Amino acid sequence: MLLESVRCLQFLADGHSVAELHRAVQDDDLLGKRTWEARRTYWRLISWRYLTPPDSAVVGALSALACRGADDPVLRGALYFHFCLADRLTFDVTTGLLWGLQQQGRDVVSSSEVKAFIQNQASAHPEVLGWTGSILDHLASSILSALRDFGRLRGRVKKRLVRPPLPDELLLYVCKFLSAEGTSTREIIAAPEFRLWGYSPREIGTRLSQLSQSGGIRFEWSGNIAIADLGEETFDAYARRLGQQVR
Repeated sequence: MLLESVRCLQFLADGHSVAELHRAVQDDDLLGKRTWEARRTYWRLISWRYLTPPDSAVVGALSALACRGADDPVLRGALYFHFCLADRLTFDVTTGLLWGLQQQGRDVVSSSEVKAFIQNQASAHPEVLGWTGSILDHLASSILSALRDFGRLRGRVKKRLVRPPLPDELLLYVCKFLSAEGTSTREIIAAPEFRLWGYSPREIGTRLSQLSQSGGIRFEWSGNIAIADLGEETFDAYARRLGQQVR
């Protein structure tokens, strides 16, 4: 699904609209899927994860980053970030269960642990109450596979926790996104979104301080006071510049 998502975003980067992309995926077999049902499924998942709503700044940002190529850590990290924002259950598993295991010094997670975690999320996800055991098993397996593909886990049978790359460009991308959403500097430092990469607030504060020292941003943090100037570039303008750097 990752390569197919990048292919769709590159199609948009070539100047096509989301409506044209929809036709290309379902009618012209842009992604090389033989059956109409497979094309429909891929379009449903990709559009839900990355293209909704079609006129959002995220669509433009990801399309620009797609120019960096599927193996680029900034693009892969941005896709991971927005995938987890779209799929709140995966977000909760990653920032709740995996983060908790990491804090305990655990480096392995099982499918049964994910299944149990999901079952305990009924208050936040009431749809869980209607799911059978087989559905929960499939869902747990799918979440673990997705997190492995994005680099948060490693291993086919035994899933080990690892920290995906968080290069400075991606760190600033996430900070600019959160800032555009109205998140304060202090809230950004403590944002659960950075748990997706296994980073604590202290580690994020340290990284931002290092960026400030290099002149990339202005950042001050002392106790309960945090001040940041991330620059005049908007979130999507910053993403476009990152995409242009590799053209």
